[in-house]
Amino acid sequence: MGTAKDYAEVRHFALHRMEAAMMLETPCRRPPGFNFQTYVKAEQFFAY
Repeated sequence: MGTAKDYAEVRHFALHRMEAAMMLETPCRRPPGFNFQTYVKAEQFFAY
């Protein structure tokens, strides 16, 4: 999950579609007021 390009909302990315990952030195953008723990509990996306 994260943000992409010019989109402000949080998005989910399918890891099985990724071929590689690279760590960048540019800082990430966190949406104002975003809290990961609150998001996970509210959305239940990770409740398998």
